Amino acid sequence: AGRYPNLWHYQHMRDPRATSPGSIMPPYPWLLTAQVDFGPTPQKLSVLRTLGVPYDDDTLANAGELALAQGRTIAEDLQKTGGVQVAANAEIVALIAYLQRLGLQHEPPKLSQAAGGQ
Repeated sequence: AGRYPNLWHYQHMRDPRATSPGSIMPPYPWLLTAQVDFGPTPQKLSVLRTLGVPYDDDTLANAGELALAQGRTIAEDLQKTGGVQVAANAEIVALIAYLQRLGLQHEPPKLSQAAGGQ
């Protein structure tokens, strides 16, 4: 988590040899355009809560919106740092969000913070 910037992860999945010369990892071009459906996200998090993940009621109720807000933050960073145009709900953005959170303990953002107070 946080070892590489968002742009590095984007470039690595698009063309692994661009960031890691000699890599034998294949590219994952569909991640750049395929989109995530956040509709089932609240139900998925509800199941995870029954398994012991400490999601609160607010997070469950707003899970899709929170995920999209996190995606917007990453998409905006990719635009700013690399001129990359990518949808906030692109699979690559979701994967980057996941990779940037691995190993971190954190409190989920509140909806008002994640959506920029809107």
